[in-house]
Amino acid sequence: MLTFQHRQAVGMGGSKTRPQVAEGLTACLMCNDRFEGDLQETALLFGWKVRRNIGHFVCEDVPVFFPLWAQWFVVVGEIRVPITELEARRKMIAVYGPEYEAWRKGNEQ
Repeated sequence: MLTFQHRQAVGMGGSKTRPQVAEGLTACLMCNDRFEGDLQETALLFGWKVRRNIGHFVCEDVPVFFPLWAQWFVVVGEIRVPITELEARRKMIAVYGPEYEAWRKGNEQ
C-alpha cells in the first residue's frame, strides 16, 4: 500500500502547518514506517526525510533522490528540477554539514 511520506515532521514536535503535496513523497507503508526507525539515516541521506532543525534552510533546500529514475532533484513548488549528483551532494553538505558525509560512508558498507 502506498502512503504519503512527509519529508519533514508535522505535528508531535514538528511543524504545525500541514505540508503541501510538494513537501512529501510516495512510499510504501512499510518503508514509510522504517524511515523513522532503522532506515532513518538512509532516508536522510537521500532526502526522503528532512531533519526538523535545519537552521535557516527549508525543505525545498534539501534535494531528493528518486531511485526509479536514478536521478537527484530539487523540488520547487510542485516542479521537480533535475540536478547532478555533485550538486545534490553540495546542497546536502550545506544543510547537514559533515554529518552528511558520515551518512554516505555508513551507507556504502
